[in-house]
Amino acid sequence: MKILCQERYEKAVAYAKEIENDTLQKCIDRLKQWEENPNCPCEMILFPKVCLEKDK
Repeated sequence: MKILCQERYEKAVAYAKEIENDTLQKCIDRLKQWEENPNCPCEMILFPKVCLEKDK
């Protein structure tokens, strides 16, 4: 899995831990499972929303 905005990701993980919310971790775990699917191998790439806004 590629994370193109490591600083933002780390802040999100820290915040989720601070508020004791495991939703983000469950989402990341699910994405990792998709990567490991032998029927459809792929690589997930997480990038900041800012990248999406630039393309509009």
